[in-house]
Amino acid sequence: MPKDNNIVDLFMLRFKAEYAKSGRMKCRGCGQEIDQGTVRIAIIERVTCNYFSANDYKWHHELCFLKKIRVIITPDKIRDFSTLKDEDQKRIKDYLDEVAAILSKKRKSSGNKPAKKIKTETSTEAKNTFLQQNELLHKYRKALSGLSERDMEKLLEVNSQKIPHQSGSYERLDSLAECMAFGKLEPCEECKQGQLVLLTNTYKCTGNLTESTKCTYETQSPKRSPMIIPAEFEKNPIFKNFTPKTDVRLFGDVPKVDVKPETK
Repeated sequence: MPKDNNIVDLFMLRFKAEYAKSGRMKCRGCGQEIDQGTVRIAIIERVTCNYFSANDYKWHHELCFLKKIRVIITPDKIRDFSTLKDEDQKRIKDYLDEVAAILSKKRKSSGNKPAKKIKTETSTEAKNTFLQQNELLHKYRKALSGLSERDMEKLLEVNSQKIPHQSGSYERLDSLAECMAFGKLEPCEECKQGQLVLLTNTYKCTGNLTESTKCTYETQSPKRSPMIIPAEFEKNPIFKNFTPKTDVRLFGDVPKVDVKPETK
């Protein structure tokens, strides 16, 4: 059906570039406002719920977006990239080429063993699961939006989920919806105390290894445990028929391995 084809096309085009139309939008990377007229790049996530489908644009400063890259991206995968000024296109393309060269070198140096054929997240089965998970997240997020700020903060505290400083209702809802859909995130496996947060399609630690060294652990498969629902919330319609569980969250790209700090 045409509708399904449209979903596939939108799923494959996961990025968009443009000049900020105002200075009100906040970067989903650093949390600071994106100045009007500067380049901003969105990571596009497809949200599907029942008969409703829409794109969720997570806008970033150009540099904040580029710092997140852990996969090879070519300019043709960034929607409206050609509308940027020539100098802006060249600067971004040079950085993307540099990242591609580094990643390619790492893959070649991984050994001479025959590479296993990896089933990517763009397979039909995985893509359907990915869309179903997005639908579930949207469902939980919509239900949780009826809670007060105080109730959301209490649920996060009970489940030991810390969100970045200066975060608002949007981030609280995202964190709680994820707890319901996949389970609460356990502390970082590397530093043992840092909170993992989702950035683009990877969970990254926000803790420290030492007083002067930040933890750089990241993974797509973090340890989880079932969400805790305090007794006072059990009769709330949101949780009345809810059974806490854990599940593996899928992302719209190939699986990635855990990255730990290099030992000197």
